Amino acid sequence: MENSLSQNHLLIKTFFTFADTCLHYRYKSTDKDVSFQVDYTQIPITPTQEIADKYSLFRNLGIAALMIGGAMAVNNFMTLGRLEDTLFLHLGLISMFLYSISTKKFSVFATGSGNILVLKDKKHDTIIEKMHHQRNRILKELYAHIDFQNSKEHEIEKFDHLLKDGIITEEEYNQFLIQLETKSKQTIQ
Repeated sequence: MENSLSQNHLLIKTFFTFADTCLHYRYKSTDKDVSFQVDYTQIPITPTQEIADKYSLFRNLGIAALMIGGAMAVNNFMTLGRLEDTLFLHLGLISMFLYSISTKKFSVFATGSGNILVLKDKKHDTIIEKMHHQRNRILKELYAHIDFQNSKEHEIEKFDHLLKDGIITEEEYNQFLIQLETKSKQTIQ
């Protein structure tokens, strides 16, 4: 199974390719191009942090235009007695408005291979669900079976952890407990 999703925010693009055993991640912006792959089991269940990113070019242009426009407006008012040439004021206000709406938030998942940034847009939840689904599938394949060489208590603790993390269902958990109890009774006899 391999499928891909991507996200775009102004000059930032993120790419997610969901392979069977690992996620291929790429972050591309005007000054960075980072890519790595990470095993699904190494991706945390919840984001490590949330960050906000604003496109500062709009802010910088807005401040400059407002300063120039303000100086021109004051000069015109002082010399002509009226406000004229407010184009820079308008450009400044438009730039500041664009700056205010350009804010995007990201969920950050810190891994040993690098940080995975998931833009909070309409694809956000789908990407996180796919990462979790793959993670849970692999962990279930690795651990959701009874190892009769371990103690009953160890196996119960393992299945408690799998249930708590949502890797197995309550029904599966109860089936494992029944199997453990049955095996324990057979061993005693």
